[in-house]
Amino acid sequence: MTDLSVHSGRFRPVRAGVVNLWDYRDEEFVFADGRLVLRGPNGSGKTKALEVLFPFVLDGRIEPRRLNPFAGEDRTMKSNLLYRKQETAHAYVWLEFGHSSGEAVTVGVGLRAQRHNDKVTRWYFVVDGRVGVDFSLLGLDDRPLTRKQLVAQ
Repeated sequence: MTDLSVHSGRFRPVRAGVVNLWDYRDEEFVFADGRLVLRGPNGSGKTKALEVLFPFVLDGRIEPRRLNPFAGEDRTMKSNLLYRKQETAHAYVWLEFGHSSGEAVTVGVGLRAQRHNDKVTRWYFVVDGRVGVDFSLLGLDDRPLTRKQLVAQ
């Protein structure tokens, strides 16, 4: 687990992830001392990662003006989900918090979109544990779990 400075009794962000959203298949971002730095050339996905992670993973609001850091209306969550022109898609965004005691809590949002329906379905989860260690968001077929599959897990 990433070092969590002992001087703080608070939970701190340790990792974040995006599964099957926009151009991210299963991407993990690691925080250092509770901070995240995204570096890379133009077009590498830094802004998109911020759009779909913060503050979305904490509030679940999908209005286009909330998703676009430039307050535009053109980027919808549905277009982020159906980026590859598929008929339906499931996706997840998550944020893991760790404590110096070794405890971990993961919060996240599951999403589902269908080409023939403008509504994006969302569900939220809070889990004691870590994605990829204590539970998974991907099935044995390497596809994102449905809401029912996540609850069953």
